[in-house]
Amino acid sequence: MKRLLTTLVILTGLFAPALAVAGEGVNIDDLVVREGLHYEKFTEEPFTGKTVGSAQYTFRRGKKHGPVVLFYPNGQLSMKGNYKDGDLDGLWVWYRMDGQLLEKGPYKDSLREGFWVFSKRDGTTDMDGKCCGYHGGTGTYRNGKKVSD
Repeated sequence: MKRLLTTLVILTGLFAPALAVAGEGVNIDDLVVREGLHYEKFTEEPFTGKTVGSAQYTFRRGKKHGPVVLFYPNGQLSMKGNYKDGDLDGLWVWYRMDGQLLEKGPYKDSLREGFWVFSKRDGTTDMDGKCCGYHGGTGTYRNGKKVSD
């Protein structure tokens, strides 16, 4: 019984810090980039896990993969989106420091795709703008229709 207790104490001491860090995440400033992959400082394995604080990313094998949320210094939401194997993927949304929508639209393979909504300072929005995607091609769109290349 005494051996079992001693073994448990030793194992808890060895693995508890690693489990605490894995569960909490790391600060983005604690990561470095080597040859395009993210690593925790002073490690050799590409980082898998989450960052915490004002820049909340998810990483898989050193690449951004999964949801990302960024905040302004005042705590207001700045941006949210998603990565897939290091590329911007899916719906991305940016906000002004006062919380108002700035722009939103989809990405595929880190390229803008489809229609984007842009918000003006007065709060009105439109779908005008350039889109660089695979399905509709590159061009200028107004009210959902391509008007020029």
